[in-house]
Amino acid sequence: MFITVRLARCDFLKQVIFKYKCIVRWLDSQTKKSCPTCKLPVRKSDLRFIYAKKLIAIDSIELESMREQLENALMQKNIALQSVSKYISREQVLQSEIEQLRKKVQELTLGANRSDFRISVQCPINRVRLYMEKTIEVCNKNSCRDCRVFDISESKNIILIASRSSTDLFGGFGLKKLSLSNYKQVKFIPLHKGPIRDMCLHPIDNKVLTVSADRKFKVSLNKINQ
Repeated sequence: MFITVRLARCDFLKQVIFKYKCIVRWLDSQTKKSCPTCKLPVRKSDLRFIYAKKLIAIDSIELESMREQLENALMQKNIALQSVSKYISREQVLQSEIEQLRKKVQELTLGANRSDFRISVQCPINRVRLYMEKTIEVCNKNSCRDCRVFDISESKNIILIASRSSTDLFGGFGLKKLSLSNYKQVKFIPLHKGPIRDMCLHPIDNKVLTVSADRKFKVSLNKINQ
């Protein structure tokens, strides 16, 4: 049995607990009896006895910090469990989507194999023979290096060929216009100072786009069918 006492008038940390023999020895040794911690005046009649089988000293500040740490750990555990459950459900959804896509790929593969077999059986390959109709000279030996690109339009019945100008009035580069009906040159369209490196005919309008080595491109209008 442990016998301890506390001072009724003591105001230090909500009354400190002392051993009975220690506090009596302290009070007997003092002329002006006072609390050993808060120094308030006390008497022996202020002693309050506390009986206990076992006494354990506990630091309340450390206990509170441990409780806070435990609560934080439990909160983080709950958050982790929620995120894990979300990832598990997401994984299940993705697995089902993968299975569906795998089945579709297998079906498409089987369908493609069947269609290829049908095409090979039902549609034999028709061989086409090509014959040379006519040879056209578009440039001479001196200007042949500048004739690199051409374009054709069946709707307009013309062929446009990039070439150097053959006249002294315009010493640059342009387009030779040939007719598809007789393959004769109809006219020459002067456009650039440098060789033409690329060109394109508009499929509907009377426009042609040319790009030259002089770092310029031009869109010619209303000159093709004239």
